[in-house]
Amino acid sequence: MGNTKPLDTDRLQEQFGRLGNTSFCLGTLTNHLSTSLMLPVSELNRMRREIVVQLEELRSQPKRGELRSNVSFQDLLPSSSPGW
Repeated sequence: MGNTKPLDTDRLQEQFGRLGNTSFCLGTLTNHLSTSLMLPVSELNRMRREIVVQLEELRSQPKRGELRSNVSFQDLLPSSSPGW
């Protein structure tokens, strides 16, 4: 398990910032992890690829309203509450 190290902010920025073959770049990353979580690099890479797929799908949708430059990744995630 040489590729499994604790996920600190630097490591998350390094892994999720590898967007070289995409039209995206990592802006600000906020680490909300409160424990020493460990994941293999392959899982981090899978997560990054899935994020890019979701961003590309959002980008391909017709634009509604105005564009905001201060949107965070958290804003792009589905809400965890059903809103009842």
